[in-house]
Amino acid sequence: MLAAVSKRLRMSAEAATLAVAAGLLYGVQDALTRVSGERYTHGGLATLVVSWQPYAVLALGVTGLVLVQSAFETAPLRMSLPALTAAQPLAGIVCGVGFLGDRLRTSPGGAGLAGGGAGGDRGGHRADRAASGDAVGNVGGAGAGSAAALM
Repeated sequence: MLAAVSKRLRMSAEAATLAVAAGLLYGVQDALTRVSGERYTHGGLATLVVSWQPYAVLALGVTGLVLVQSAFETAPLRMSLPALTAAQPLAGIVCGVGFLGDRLRTSPGGAGLAGGGAGGDRGGHRADRAASGDAVGNVGGAGAGSAAALM
């Protein structure tokens, strides 16, 4: 949808819009990659091959690549790269919190840094991985069931 809208905009806005679209796809791809890894861990290669997630990862990756290359060709890199850089982690956070069961943990200082744009990924906003000790960010002992919405 963003790609179609971008064609009606001036070149600099078109590049930024295409980059946002690519960043959003990359964020969703990140979440589906995590789900694919969980499926492989719990069911092996046979389970992974018959599930839809790895194929969606591939399709999202190719589509995102086409969009980002289009953005880079449309206008100078300074017009599209910031949008791509911002959209990808935000989409990943929304996917993680929205349907993978992650929780955000914030601290007053970290929230201030992130809000001011100086903190980036270190601004205190991150998936709370300490609660369960799970390497993929599941919290509260949710384990593989936290990705049930995508399975």
